[in-house]
Amino acid sequence: MNLFNDDPVGAFYSVSGDGDVRLLRGGIGVANGLEWSLDGRRIFFTDTSVGTIYTGAYSANGDITDVNVFTRGAPHDGLTIDTDGNFWGALYGGGKVVHYNSNGAEVFAIDIPALNLTSVAFGGADLSMLYVASARENLTQAQLEAYPLSGSVFAIQTDTQGRQPTPFFSRG
Repeated sequence: MNLFNDDPVGAFYSVSGDGDVRLLRGGIGVANGLEWSLDGRRIFFTDTSVGTIYTGAYSANGDITDVNVFTRGAPHDGLTIDTDGNFWGALYGGGKVVHYNSNGAEVFAIDIPALNLTSVAFGGADLSMLYVASARENLTQAQLEAYPLSGSVFAIQTDTQGRQPTPFFSRG
């Protein structure tokens, strides 16, 4: 990513178990929030620089095609999916976690006492706890005083669950 250039140079890459690296998609300003549909046939990714979550078809060999806007209008950083097929996005500079249905419509938003949210992930014994990471970077002294918990990790009990993590195995 390059925050100081109008040319979007960010990209997503895949790394195989053998260590091979392959470009999946370029032309992204700030590549963040990577997630897949429950059936693995669609990929979702955020471009924080243009406030958009995109979705595209995802093939078994990792090709991304038919990319469209899933939702736009907010600087999403982190993104995760729950077992109902709905998405949760962390807003960088927005101090909110937004819950979207599978069609990209906002269900509700949760205010977090930190401005720069960077990641969301499900965890806990039954994967129903949503963890929200935040950053202190790029905040003024006045913002830090107004949001002293910036840089913290927050835990929100949800009425849904995240899916089990997919392990990455390296051959070696």
